[in-house]
Amino acid sequence: MYNKKKGQASLDFLATYGWAFLIIIVAVAGLAYFDVFSFDKYLPESCNIDQDIMCGTSYRIVNGSDDDSSIVQIQLKNNMAEKINITKFYINEKNLHDGGTDGCTSDGNAFKIGTGTADENAIILPGKTIDLTISNWKTNGNCGIADNSGNKKTFIIKFDYDIAGTSITGQSSGTLTTEVISE
Repeated sequence: MYNKKKGQASLDFLATYGWAFLIIIVAVAGLAYFDVFSFDKYLPESCNIDQDIMCGTSYRIVNGSDDDSSIVQIQLKNNMAEKINITKFYINEKNLHDGGTDGCTSDGNAFKIGTGTADENAIILPGKTIDLTISNWKTNGNCGIADNSGNKKTFIIKFDYDIAGTSITGQSSGTLTTEVISE
């Protein structure tokens, strides 16, 4: 008889604390679903693109009051042996899109090199680094810039380019992790 009471106590203990454990798991899952455990703010700022076009040390994303004042400023280096023309730029928040073209896309006359005037294409000479400002967004979807001012986010970036004087085209892609600045 004594063993049956001991077994009953063990079963009662497991049942009681099992329910408590299950409630804790459901609560943590609910908090995770609503993005309470977002660790993006702890990520270091970084910019990684493939070997053809590399990021420099200077980059930022600014959320302006309208599409014309939202900009991406990025330092790019051409590691190819030929002069390249950057013809299009895409940016999407990593958690919103798969990195396709359904987020924010640069439109014509969107590129500005350094403090110069807007140009249809950004030309980068072999081995040279330029400061590129991309503005004039054509937003055919949410790219994660407008709703994230003040937050550090990871963005998927892509550049379409062609090699000057040829019909060869290419695309470089990578990630940019930085705080979205509001102006």
